[in-house]
Amino acid sequence: MMNHRSFDAKTYTRRNSNRLPFYNYRSSGAYFITMCTHKRQRVLEIPIIRTALLESWHQLPQRFPGIGLDAFVIMPDHVHGILWLDGSMKDAPPLGSVIGALKAWVTIT
Repeated sequence: MMNHRSFDAKTYTRRNSNRLPFYNYRSSGAYFITMCTHKRQRVLEIPIIRTALLESWHQLPQRFPGIGLDAFVIMPDHVHGILWLDGSMKDAPPLGSVIGALKAWVTIT
């Protein structure tokens, strides 16, 4: 289980966004995602964490209709995945909501 630390403004660094400023991230298409562990710790080598991450990935289509899964690669300190969004659905989720849910599920596990 990971320890949660309180926010420390002295050590916080703001990263520039990789997102396009006026792009609609609910649009249909494939999205290549990369998520890194905190301070690039090699925690994804731990079997229980690796399993939780993989199970959470496979649960995304049940939680978010219109989501399709493609390749998913787990490295020791980061993951790569390809998500397909069907933006033609009435309540299509934005990419950020899907990624946020994935991160939350793994953090709780």
